[in-house]
Amino acid sequence: MAEEPVAEEPVAEAPVAEAPMAEAPEAEEPMAEEPVAEAPVAEAPVAEEPMAEAPEAEESMADLEVAINMIMDVFARYAGTHGSRRSLSKEELRVLLEKELPGFLESGKDDAMEKLFRGLDTSEDSTVSFQEFVLLVAGLTAACHKHFQEEGAS
Repeated sequence: MAEEPVAEEPVAEAPVAEAPMAEAPEAEEPMAEEPVAEAPVAEAPVAEEPMAEAPEAEESMADLEVAINMIMDVFARYAGTHGSRRSLSKEELRVLLEKELPGFLESGKDDAMEKLFRGLDTSEDSTVSFQEFVLLVAGLTAACHKHFQEEGAS
């Protein structure tokens, strides 16, 4: 009976010792046999396969990432020209809207701009932070979406 526990211990240790040994020769053999021939061939299909396997998921996420980055870039381009880089002054917001949303403030520019700025400046610090700016972008996006849904239903 004393011999059986001794036999069980090596059996339990053997799989643990075999796993690393089995992995090491496999990794070494392909690299040692054809490192130059397999590396370029393996890299091209690997780079192409993920794009080909799930184009819809990749494209959708990529499009959203691009849109988010564009919003952040637009804000950063205009913020800080007259003050803090973390917020838009009234003049910076006006220039942003005139260049990025031409025609948005055409009628009654000064009055509309004043109302818009007061509405966005929820912190009442006479600037529009990125969070406040995003509310404008989200509101415009929702309004456009609603408009196009209603137009499509007619």
